[in-house]
Amino acid sequence: MKKEFIFIVASALFLGGCTSTSKNANDGQMTEYENSQMESNKETMRLLSKAALLASKAQAVMAKTEQAYYQPLLDADQIRQARAQNEIIPRGMEKVVPISWAAAPEPVLSMLENASGYKLDYQNQRPPIPQDVYLTTNPPKTIKQLIDSIEQQSVGYIKDIIITDTYDAQLITVVYEQF
Repeated sequence: MKKEFIFIVASALFLGGCTSTSKNANDGQMTEYENSQMESNKETMRLLSKAALLASKAQAVMAKTEQAYYQPLLDADQIRQARAQNEIIPRGMEKVVPISWAAAPEPVLSMLENASGYKLDYQNQRPPIPQDVYLTTNPPKTIKQLIDSIEQQSVGYIKDIIITDTYDAQLITVVYEQF
């Protein structure tokens, strides 16, 4: 038994020997098959990312459609009332002012403040980078129309421009977006 054990151990050592890896000429390089597999995986991932983008866009359209579907509809009287409120021009805002402007809205708002006789009031902190507004003299516009144009062009910078015309106060309130 002792001889058999020694024989098994010796043959294991002889057959096992010292293993070392030989350097291949391909070290650090991939085979053609590995390259084709990698390219195939890249193409698959690219197609999957496009599919995910399309799915997210479709989901957004579906959500907007559902929101519009469940939104209450206005009747004719509510539409008439909204149009009438939109067409009301506060005192002093009916003056036609020829202003051509392409810069930040604050200086032109102070010019409109002087022309209308209203007081200008700013709410919130002004964002650090102003957004330019573009006003033209053709066609001539009233002060109210110019303020509405400034409000439309400065989305993301000015949240709201509120014109208050009461017995004791005439105020233009500019509410900046929070940043």
